[in-house]
Amino acid sequence: KLQRAHDRCYTLGFSIGILSHESHGLFKGEQVQKAKVPFRDTILVKSGAAFVYFEPEKRVVSRSDDECVVARIDQWFLKYGDEPW
Repeated sequence: KLQRAHDRCYTLGFSIGILSHESHGLFKGEQVQKAKVPFRDTILVKSGAAFVYFEPEKRVVSRSDDECVVARIDQWFLKYGDEPW
């Protein structure tokens, strides 16, 4: 029951929800469904507060038939611009 209630609330929040907090900036008052992508791109990504992140959906193999592994370390994101990396 709890999972169904969660799913229902999430669906309703997305389909009929309205952005209402001051931090929503230009999108305050807009429907969540319509503002989700423009809000992400304009408010979060361009300001540097977030970035678009994708994980591979399946095993990644290089052209030389090697399995690709970025790193096996305990951190969420790699900072490629850092000198130690």
